[in-house]
Amino acid sequence: MSRFVFSVKALLSERKVLKSFLSNPALTKNSVLEITPEFLNENGIQVLVLDFDGVLAPHNGAALLPEVMDWLKALEKSWTQPILIFSNKPSLAREQYFKAHFPKIGFLKDVARKPHPEGLLNLQKMSHVHAEAILMVDDRLLTGILAAVLAGCRGLLIRKPYQNFKAHPLKETFFHLLRCLDRLLV
Repeated sequence: MSRFVFSVKALLSERKVLKSFLSNPALTKNSVLEITPEFLNENGIQVLVLDFDGVLAPHNGAALLPEVMDWLKALEKSWTQPILIFSNKPSLAREQYFKAHFPKIGFLKDVARKPHPEGLLNLQKMSHVHAEAILMVDDRLLTGILAAVLAGCRGLLIRKPYQNFKAHPLKETFFHLLRCLDRLLV
């Protein structure tokens, strides 16, 4: 319940900033595949933080979609800055998958779940990177984007998250409704 109360209070205090993600195309992308090294460099990004569910794969998966895997390999090859995963559902299977396929990509873990900004604030301290040079990419306004706003980091909202209604109809419907609710509340 405390995460819910925290989220509501944070929403009320940051509603205007969150609303800008719905009206400013510079703060959104259709897909993570649109993020290029040029985009990151032009925006002064030194650390890229990615949500997992919806951003890199549909919910419940440990493996990336083939096109996301190709994108991430190409990004990792041409952009030498740190890339991290910050998911509210970290799992050992996902960590093992990344260790096998992307050993340089780490996980923000053992911190309060988003929208709590703790993970991003700890990242700032550990990496000695200013908040404005950290980009949090998420498909939910009231989790990852709100965490980024609260931590003073940059946020990028994914408009068309990966979903697999065939494999997980209830879970995907639930998260689709949450995304709609996020927009209504903001």
